[in-house]
Amino acid sequence: MTWLFAISLSVVLYAFSVLLQRTVLKVDTTDPTAFSIFSQIFIAVLIALYAMLTNGLHFSFSTPIIFPLILLVLLYGFGSLAIQHALKITDASNFTLIFSSRGIFTVFASTVLLHEGLNLKQVFGAVLIFASIVLVTLKSKSLSIRKGDLLALIAAIFLGFANTNDRFLLSVVELYPFLVLAYLLPALFSAILFPRSAVKMFSMFSRATFIKSCVFCVLYAISGVTFFIALQSAPNSSQVAISNLSSVILIVILSMIFLKERANVGKKLLATALSFAGLVLL
Repeated sequence: MTWLFAISLSVVLYAFSVLLQRTVLKVDTTDPTAFSIFSQIFIAVLIALYAMLTNGLHFSFSTPIIFPLILLVLLYGFGSLAIQHALKITDASNFTLIFSSRGIFTVFASTVLLHEGLNLKQVFGAVLIFASIVLVTLKSKSLSIRKGDLLALIAAIFLGFANTNDRFLLSVVELYPFLVLAYLLPALFSAILFPRSAVKMFSMFSRATFIKSCVFCVLYAISGVTFFIALQSAPNSSQVAISNLSSVILIVILSMIFLKERANVGKKLLATALSFAGLVLL
């Protein structure tokens, strides 16, 4: 599998997984907390099975990682909950544009915690992404932060900081054990915090919704695996990173086609262009 095919497959599958995710969460009986727990466990199992069938799954750490693991659980646990609750009440296109701001928070966290420099190009990229967020949240002449928009922004903050924490963990933990832990531990944490929602995993789905949920998990898991296959085989990691950003454009377009999210099309397309340009600069 060439890196270009792998990243293209990753982008397309991720885009369709977000559309399915929104479709499942729109159903009145779907509890977003329960769905978060269900999907994280399902994806962890899928990745673990893939790892065992290929290179094996070995949990060995070269250095103590208790504190980074605690951060992983908290950031991905609350971040995933914010994602599901946001997609319950907001359009997939709006969510995607606001959630793309996680790149800003990753750069910010890396600058503060890892002492990496923040250059002028990255500052300009952050400004463009912020402008895209203002554009999609703007109502008339006033800035209105709806609940779904705020939850998407909170999710971006958690995931942005989580990505910085990931950089350290991936230096001491192999990829697939890390991915299994990154999905499984936050799910267990959420299940402990919200036991009533955890129980709903077995009763809230209709047959059709359950099938869509399973397909979402499969698409999302394959998207993640193919992204890292591309990252490992590409001659330049920046090529993979920039190619992966096209998912923002694809999700907005597919949301208009399949989910009929056609309100404020002009603003969404302009925001998409600004967000994409900003992400490239970051």
